[in-house]
Order: sequence, then C-alpha cells, then structure tokens
Amino acid sequence: MTAGAQARRLSVAVVGLGGVGGGAAGSLAAAGRHDIAACTRQPIGRFTLERAEGTVAAPLRMLTDPAQAKPVDWVLVCTKTHQTAAAGPWLARLCTPATYVAVLQNGIDHVARVGPLAGGASVVPVLIYFNGER
Repeated sequence: MTAGAQARRLSVAVVGLGGVGGGAAGSLAAAGRHDIAACTRQPIGRFTLERAEGTVAAPLRMLTDPAQAKPVDWVLVCTKTHQTAAAGPWLARLCTPATYVAVLQNGIDHVARVGPLAGGASVVPVLIYFNGER
C-alpha cells in the first residue's frame, strides 16, 4: 500500500464468543478498522474488553441465527473442535469462494475438518496464544 493510502474495511464474522473468540472479536472491534459481527447462540447485551490501559466497550453486531448472516471477507472459527459441525450453518451463510476462514481451535487437521463446511472458502489454520477468559 502506498503512503497515505487507506486500507479497505473488511467484514469479519467471529463464530463462537468464548475466551478465544471474545478476545479476538473484542480486540478487532476496539481497533475500529473493520466491521465485526459476533455469531452466538444467545444475545449478549454488553461486551467489554479489559486491557492494560483500561476497560473498553467493544461495539459488536450480534447475530443469533445463521439466517441473519451474509457473506463476509473473513470468518474466525473459535468454537471448540467438537462443536465444528454445529458451526456449519454459520459457515454456509458467511462463506463464499472469496472468503478466508481462520480456524482458532485446539487440535490438528483444521483444513480437513472445516473445509467441507466452508463453501469453497480458503481455510487457514492458526496458532494463537494469549491469556483470556469469558
């Protein structure tokens, strides 16, 4: 990118808002550079992120039904590995072949497990390390 050029805002959906997903979604929302949607089973009234510099209210658009979802640029799959199949309806609505799916789960074989659910999207295994709690 050339100096002074402005980066395009990306749309990012986070599936699973536990410790890992909550930390990722909250950090992305607090940065304010992209449009973030949190895909959850139940609505969350208020989402805050505690940081060394203080507590930040993270403005997240909450989706509680896959029917509410539209395709996005990136999906972060932050469910437990055994919940991957349950994330399938979300992935079916959020993914196109132009979407990237980052899998933030314990274990191995992320591409083999998530790929068939991702509608031709590129699936990227991720290594993540941070301390977080819901």
